[in-house]
Amino acid sequence: MVAIALALSLQAIVPPPPPAVEEVLRSYYRSRASSPSTVRRCDADAGDLCFGGDPDHQRCRGPRSCPTAASEEDFLDALTSIAEAGGLAAVAHATYALSKLDRPSQALDLLLRCTEPFPCDLLRGTVVARLGDLALAERHLRAGLTATPGSVRRHLEDIGHLLNGGDADHYQRLSAPEKAAFEAVFWWLSDPLHAAPGNERWVVHIVRRIELGLHAQLLDAIGSHHPTAHEIAVTRRGFEDSWEAPDVGPFRMWVSVRRTLLHSVPESSVLAPLTELQYELSGGAHDEGFSPIYAPIEHLRAQVARFRESGAQQLAIATAWAGATADFALVVSSDPGDPAVVLSSDGHPDHVVFRADVPGDTLLLSLEAITPDGAARLRCGVAPLPETAFGLSDVLLFQPGADESLSREAAIARMLPSVAIAQGSAVGLYWEVYGASSERVSHTISLSESGRGVLDAVLRVVGLGGDSFSSTVSWSETPEDATHGVGIELDFGGLKPGDYVVTLEVAGASGTERVSRSLRIEGDSG
Repeated sequence: MVAIALALSLQAIVPPPPPAVEEVLRSYYRSRASSPSTVRRCDADAGDLCFGGDPDHQRCRGPRSCPTAASEEDFLDALTSIAEAGGLAAVAHATYALSKLDRPSQALDLLLRCTEPFPCDLLRGTVVARLGDLALAERHLRAGLTATPGSVRRHLEDIGHLLNGGDADHYQRLSAPEKAAFEAVFWWLSDPLHAAPGNERWVVHIVRRIELGLHAQLLDAIGSHHPTAHEIAVTRRGFEDSWEAPDVGPFRMWVSVRRTLLHSVPESSVLAPLTELQYELSGGAHDEGFSPIYAPIEHLRAQVARFRESGAQQLAIATAWAGATADFALVVSSDPGDPAVVLSSDGHPDHVVFRADVPGDTLLLSLEAITPDGAARLRCGVAPLPETAFGLSDVLLFQPGADESLSREAAIARMLPSVAIAQGSAVGLYWEVYGASSERVSHTISLSESGRGVLDAVLRVVGLGGDSFSSTVSWSETPEDATHGVGIELDFGGLKPGDYVVTLEVAGASGTERVSRSLRIEGDSG
């Protein structure tokens, strides 16, 4: 019953097509019966044009079962003539046919006579999206949704098919206002690039839902049906563009990899804390997906460090994208649609460093790089430093220099673009101690291999009175200020490539604090 109600609500975008439109649809989609064919597979990833480019024409599996160019033109001319005579349903189906058969300009011309926000702006948004202008499409779609009747709008905006496991069950139990709040968080997390205007993944979702409604009406007109499984698949991945008809086994259809290069919905639960946020940007055969012009998005390596500021915190972020001169952007936000900080930087041959004063909240950090050929991204949740009287900042890794002393600004300026260093390298470590003014404190640094114990005789501290190797580095001092910066240089000697953890312990009369920093040693192969 739920599936039937959903299909009917999607179809309610426009009235049912009039008899004249139904006759044209039946004549075109059923006139050429499927004939035996030697073609057994059509794969869009191999460059094949399947279903004649029309996902509704699933009978089209070879020359003898596909419409000719002339019959396609006759079909479009017939629909356009009926639409020009008036009627929203006729305009909608003519627009749908023209846009999916690569005549979007004609579809927009037809929509000039369609002036009502609902459904005209919705239809206009679907056509503009096919033209590739998703920012303009979003403006049309949002204007159309504002005027859309409540029940239809709810089904167009429904994200249940995009959710997995517990999130899907939780979402279905929510009231309408609660769903709206949940959806706002979902789209905030699923927006591919926070630095780009709008939300392209949202646009694709609404377009798919609108076209599903028209697709369902078309199937009804030709005497077919709209199974729930197909509705779920199209909502997640779009209409099928490939098929296989094996000699043994059932006929099957799927969406090509090239149409689903980006899996932008997080792998972690929408309900989970931001600090547990996880993405797998290249999804599998059944994951939701779409292909914006910048897809696929690569994972961007970076280093992030947190420092206390008066009533807030300061983030330092450094990154580099190997082999690319990109425009970098940093967007830090605490709530959907509420960016706290947006910073941009032109591409640099080596790497880019950002310093951002942000609220002392748990934040969503999106570090993005865009070139004409693609994009890369780091997105993660960042918790604030603990608000204790005595505390530590993160440990920041920086390029060593000849400095006798080092300020935060100087360390950030030389911040490494990731936590990876070359085998045999020295590295600088900078951190800050808070709330220990005039108090004797001890610093102890140790290095362990991930998943194993502390390593012996691998650290060599440069300065502090010695060059000997040791399993730990320890010393004591008395900070003069409430915020005390410490910078040292360590030589990791002959460590083999692998993943390690640097642990810092600072102890004084006010207590003991520990922080850790992951570190990767990379060989010549990287």
